Amino acid sequence: MIALTKLASPRILTQNAAAWRAELLATIAAGEEPTKAQKNRYNHVDIKAQLVEETHGKCSYCESKMRHVDDGDIEHILPKAKHPDLSFDWENLTLACTICNRKKGDHDAPPGDAQSLVNPYQDDPKAHFLFHREILTPTPESVRGSNTENILELNRADLRERRREKIDELHQYVTAYAQAEDDYKPLVSRQIRKQCVGADKEYSAFLEQYISEMITRGTLPEDVLS
Repeated sequence: MIALTKLASPRILTQNAAAWRAELLATIAAGEEPTKAQKNRYNHVDIKAQLVEETHGKCSYCESKMRHVDDGDIEHILPKAKHPDLSFDWENLTLACTICNRKKGDHDAPPGDAQSLVNPYQDDPKAHFLFHREILTPTPESVRGSNTENILELNRADLRERRREKIDELHQYVTAYAQAEDDYKPLVSRQIRKQCVGADKEYSAFLEQYISEMITRGTLPEDVLS
């Protein structure tokens, strides 16, 4: 998980959210079951596109790139089933993979509560998680980090396997840099930045931590992360 920044609300949502919300809440207040169309108006191509851009096409929780095999789910940070008034709130929408979305379910807790999940838009994930190669570990003091890891199963086997592949690939680049002649080191360094550095990279939190450790060791130059 990495910190994310909200982009501007898409026009379709800015122009219609208030009316959609009012209609939905009025239906619920009347004791009627909202229609599927009323509940799912947030599922619009322009809204999805803006979420894909701000999350770099990755699940906002596990950092998996799923767009090549899955459209991803528009996820409500606070569940719409318990907070229908937030169904069309731009600040409450993000992108999640199907697995994280399913595991999260209708888990609900007020923002900042000890039981609330880490919110990548409001929290610094580095304050809640440590990234050891392919393993995510909650920081000892973070109850919210522990809850988030447990509920979303952020160390599930398929994630560990995929993260290990990415770390092994990075390790090969670092080994090539360390063993290269001085004339070739800048070339390898540029390749590391191109292939492994940046918020758009899959599991970038893990890659950045590994690179930072190699910089501390003196194996890589400091400008690799710049």
